[in-house]
Amino acid sequence: MKEYKRIPMEALKNCRDLGGYAGDGGRMVCYHMLYRSEAPVNLTENDWKMMQEMGVRTMIDLRSESEQKMTAYEVPERVERIAYPLQQYEIPVAPFESEDKESLKEKAMLSFGKSLFDGYTKMIEDAPDRMVFLLDTIAKALDKGAVLYHCTAGKDRTGVLSAVIYLLCGVADEDIIADYQVSATYQAKNPMFDLIPDEFKMFLQSAPETMEAFLKEAHEKDYIALLKENGLSDQTIETIRKKILQ
Repeated sequence: MKEYKRIPMEALKNCRDLGGYAGDGGRMVCYHMLYRSEAPVNLTENDWKMMQEMGVRTMIDLRSESEQKMTAYEVPERVERIAYPLQQYEIPVAPFESEDKESLKEKAMLSFGKSLFDGYTKMIEDAPDRMVFLLDTIAKALDKGAVLYHCTAGKDRTGVLSAVIYLLCGVADEDIIADYQVSATYQAKNPMFDLIPDEFKMFLQSAPETMEAFLKEAHEKDYIALLKENGLSDQTIETIRKKILQ
């Protein structure tokens, strides 16, 4: 498998390998171990073939239960799918015409806060145990092969989880920010998002300032220590680092 940064799939526009960045001790986050993407719905036969070549053996769905029901997908027998919402709030997914837009927007704001930054900090501060569970799950799943985790757009929940993993591996803030901000560019190529009303376009942005503010908060409040206080073990951290740093 070639060391693509963005995986050139037919159905997915924002599927990316976490590899390629410098980590602690001069080591590099290796390719072919962790991937992030938007929801893997409507994958073609060629896409699933590429997933197999990528070595994906576990897919982790970070979406809310309502999102999972709205756009469900099946995986081949060789792949284990684990569904575990990263956020404790449901994401509104009812058809836009079935409810007034202001009501839907209020529900979205409940999930993400007054801004994307607020939503990102809430993922850590409101439910650190969920992030701990996901890190434990990834550490165990890496024994079987590569792991792909996704949300709906492959930007917010996957962005926060990726940022935490990168922090555990000593990746520089500027690399974490750069990796985050390309999501909006890639998702602009996704025809599905042309259907989203203008009132919700703010949630499709991935401005570098958003991740910069989140990382500033992560350092000042020591999110890694917070996760450790809520069950993140040194063994899980070491397993992740051993598996993806080379």
